[in-house]
Amino acid sequence: FISDGYLNEENWDYKKFKNDYRTQTKTTPTIYNIVGYDCCRYMLRALPDTKGVPPVTRAEYLQNLRSQGPYNGLYRSIRINEDQYNLQLRLLKYIFGQIIPLN
Repeated sequence: FISDGYLNEENWDYKKFKNDYRTQTKTTPTIYNIVGYDCCRYMLRALPDTKGVPPVTRAEYLQNLRSQGPYNGLYRSIRINEDQYNLQLRLLKYIFGQIIPLN
């Protein structure tokens, strides 16, 4: 089946995120927290280091978003096309009670 994401709970980056999140908020992150984290990290990558330089314009920021390569987050992979759609989907297989991503 097709999904917009897959969470590998054994992934070291996810475990670190979960522990840091729990330390700061005293709650366990939900899937929405993880999706928000992935989206925010993707969007922040498009902002250049502007030390001493005027901030980017909206048009420059949009161009930076479109031109950056694919982002593989904790749950969601993101690759934006010219029409501003995310082209990344995950093919998953359900077998013997487990969900396994297909590459």
